[in-house]
Amino acid sequence: MAIDPAPSDVFDVKSLASIRIPVDIVNLGRPGKIPATADASEIAKAISKASYATIEDASHYSMFGECKPRASEIIASEQIGDPVCDDGGGRSRGAIHAQLIEMATAAFNRALKAGRKGYQQ
Repeated sequence: MAIDPAPSDVFDVKSLASIRIPVDIVNLGRPGKIPATADASEIAKAISKASYATIEDASHYSMFGECKPRASEIIASEQIGDPVCDDGGGRSRGAIHAQLIEMATAAFNRALKAGRKGYQQ
């Protein structure tokens, strides 16, 4: 599973066609608003067993740990520039993490079940 794989824009997409294992790819954000360096939609198309999903009310930073109280204020005062505590709006980062955990669990369950079917003693 890959979540906002970056920098995705440096991969030779043709080279990914040889990947034969299931790969679940998730982008955080709305299509068209995902930064080019994290947009993995073309990568997903190149991998035959890939599935692709987006979490539209998230941002690239939503995959990181929850911010401590007042972290947004500190980031602004330090003029860091990256909105590391900002998500796409609507839900909490914890809720986005819960969704990502559900997606990862489902992906690994599918892959493991498929692997067992192909296993012979």
